[in-house]
Amino acid sequence: ARLTLNNVQVGNYKMVIPLAFPLAIIIAVLMHYLINKTRIGFEIRTVGLNKNAARYAGVNVGRTLVVSMLISGALAGLAGVTYYLGYYASIQPRTLTSMALTPSQYLCLAIPHHWASSPLLS
Repeated sequence: ARLTLNNVQVGNYKMVIPLAFPLAIIIAVLMHYLINKTRIGFEIRTVGLNKNAARYAGVNVGRTLVVSMLISGALAGLAGVTYYLGYYASIQPRTLTSMALTPSQYLCLAIPHHWASSPLLS
């Protein structure tokens, strides 16, 4: 299932509309509600601010860390799937590796960041 609407007529133009954008808006609203209005959101915020204070307040820090990692992993997986399915109609085995960066590309991204944070340059 491709996550784009192809050849949608808008005025005199045919457009490709990605469905990942409305999905991202919905997820952002749900995450805002989760973090600001629920008990687990309060626990995640508390553990993020100060683990010792959260433990003193009775929050199970280990469980909260695992839940927050599960949520972030699910969101990262959802982002990867929507990114990939925006271009292709289905996920085929051994095709995701062609979308990754090569080691030399990682090096080109890492070196300027390292130089910018070097104490020798300041």
